[in-house]
Amino acid sequence: TLTYPSTKTLSASSPSIGAVQRAPVSVAPPCDCDAASQVDVAGYLKTYQAMNDNARIGLGTGRLNNYTGGTTLSLPCGRYYLDRIAGTGPLTLSIGGRVALFVGGDIALQDQLSVTLADGAELDLFIGGTLISSATLALGTPQTAARLRIYVGGSGTINLAGVTNLSGNLYAPRAELASSSDMTINGALFARRLNASARVTVRHDVAVLRAGVT
Repeated sequence: TLTYPSTKTLSASSPSIGAVQRAPVSVAPPCDCDAASQVDVAGYLKTYQAMNDNARIGLGTGRLNNYTGGTTLSLPCGRYYLDRIAGTGPLTLSIGGRVALFVGGDIALQDQLSVTLADGAELDLFIGGTLISSATLALGTPQTAARLRIYVGGSGTINLAGVTNLSGNLYAPRAELASSSDMTINGALFARRLNASARVTVRHDVAVLRAGVT
């Protein structure tokens, strides 16, 4: 039974609507949407821009700024900071331990991005701007969904033009997620708005609710 207010109009031909009734409708707001409850992505970025483990592995903050060709960045356990990620050629983030990667600006990709997690590895990816990709995204696997968490601090549009397979938690409370190709999410999605022109499949992994606590 579909309930809708007398002040609204309905135009539908779907046989799945068994019956309709007129009555007031009240929908409680989603949890954790107010600014005070949101993760302070900008605060994390400011802190770890100055305090990180880059020097330990010889990682410059511009390492993936305008990269070209097939590129793999292997990160052992630690906290790392990059100015931005942008370039051409397939990019792989190979995560070998518990890693936090802080990207001050945008992630803008023209070729495939892959995130692989070793046994027991986890990745918290903080993005100060937004994520733009015109190619395939292959982020994690369904078996590791609770161990990949992406936090987007910008208020612009996450624009995904290629096929997207995300196994993880995408947290973007201030951003619009726009997808023009098939998108599959194994894990969780928290965005201000979803604008999809192709198929979207979300399989919620309740383990995400307990992930990242430590």
